[in-house]
Amino acid sequence: MKFQFRQDDDNLHVMIVGQIDNSNVMELMKRMRMLLVHDFSEVVFDLSKVPVITGSTIGKFLMFYKNATAQGKRMRIKGINESIFGHFQTLRLTELFPVEQ
Repeated sequence: MKFQFRQDDDNLHVMIVGQIDNSNVMELMKRMRMLLVHDFSEVVFDLSKVPVITGSTIGKFLMFYKNATAQGKRMRIKGINESIFGHFQTLRLTELFPVEQ
């Protein structure tokens, strides 16, 4: 898994590349926590290069969302494939934050 981010104005853009599974989900969580120290209004996670994620990975996005909103920040996920989108819909996370295919 590769994790790259850049900031422009009030938005933080995060590109994740590769499979996110149990072997690297803790690394994802660590990097997500580090993002919260940046000054931004919205973080946009681009998952267009992520073929598969696990349930624990989705849980990390939910935890990040809760921490970000506690700081008055927004979160959006874009570029996910149909299978991953289905998981977010089933868990009704699409009602909490924008999720775009």
